Amino acid sequence: MSSVLKRLIPLLPLFGSICAAQEAPLRTERLRCEYLSSPMTVEAREPRLSWTLAGDGRGQRQTAYQILVACDLGLLGRDKGDLWDTGKRAGDQTTQIAYSGKPLVSRQKCFWKVRIWDRRGKVSRWSETGTWSMGFLQPADWKAGWISYRDRSPLHTSRERLYLPPPRHYRKSFETGKPVRRAVLYGSAGNLRRLSQRPPGQSAVSFKPAS
Repeated sequence: MSSVLKRLIPLLPLFGSICAAQEAPLRTERLRCEYLSSPMTVEAREPRLSWTLAGDGRGQRQTAYQILVACDLGLLGRDKGDLWDTGKRAGDQTTQIAYSGKPLVSRQKCFWKVRIWDRRGKVSRWSETGTWSMGFLQPADWKAGWISYRDRSPLHTSRERLYLPPPRHYRKSFETGKPVRRAVLYGSAGNLRRLSQRPPGQSAVSFKPAS
């Protein structure tokens, strides 16, 4: 063995410890529920949760994870998952982890976060908070009626001619009667939808419906 190698061999453990110290800890990003970021109308009773990993280091990987789901942002901030707490669960899975906590109900809003353990057993910080809201899970949950009018226009069945009917507009005005802190619109319609909000004395302002 050459004298150079003899001098380098004692330094190998030192190099290994330096590389380990320079490894950036893994972190979780891009929280998704049913492949969406903060979806507002989830219809799956056991929504699937996902996240991505970020961090430097050769061979770095996830070896375990913990998910917390709460019905209140304050509870989640205190690291309490009243709806679901997986505890430390061994595994490298980061996608399609099915919710298996307390049964969820229609229109329920859920807050969640995740942390992971890396290949050296070091735990990451908690992720940013993710959210999702449940849609209507039962047909009886739909209380509203259709906004429509009696349509007496002829039915065009000719395949030789292209018929484009004029656009139809439906309108329903209502008053809340009290200040609104949070409002969600659940709707079903064909083609395009637009909801207008008109504060007193101002022109209508359009915003995207929740569904």
